[in-house]
Amino acid sequence: MVDIDTPANQDLALALALDSAEKVCGEVTDLCASAGVWLAMGGPVLPDWHELFAALCPERGADPAAHPVAKCARGLAELHTVARRDPGVVGILGMRLALRSAIDLWTLHHARYAYRCGQSLGAVVDAMAAAQLDAVQILRAPAVPPSEALHLVWLQVGELAVRWADLVDHVVHGQALSVQARPRGCVTPGAEARKPTI
Repeated sequence: MVDIDTPANQDLALALALDSAEKVCGEVTDLCASAGVWLAMGGPVLPDWHELFAALCPERGADPAAHPVAKCARGLAELHTVARRDPGVVGILGMRLALRSAIDLWTLHHARYAYRCGQSLGAVVDAMAAAQLDAVQILRAPAVPPSEALHLVWLQVGELAVRWADLVDHVVHGQALSVQARPRGCVTPGAEARKPTI
């Protein structure tokens, strides 16, 4: 077994994670171009939260058959990992923004009701990647974490999963967002007709 805590192995892990994230960024254009093939094979317009969190798990290998948005999520998770290990790595923010934009473009091109929502689904996936990493780090901490801290990080993960599911239903099926999940800028279909009269 390789000891990841040695400086040489940490440098190697950083380099591999950065290479992997750069590769994902480079494939973003190809993923969007292959959308017709993906959807023609019966793939969903957007992955559910289960598939996204599976892509965010660092222990799992990358799935070549994963949804294009899940592949972008994987890249975001790897970029967050690199940034936390070495905050001085140049270009991380730019690559994260590219992956977030790729998710937003995919959504705009393929989700029927995406135009109704002013929220970036790429930003939500980016937040999911950060929250998942927080949760895994607290579980792997050498000291037993306080139960409140453990509860809070997993609560954040759960809230983001629900938010993602809500947003997918909103942009793919046109369902109204719950009041808690509704960001400023999202229009609920038929909301004008339901305004109370005074």
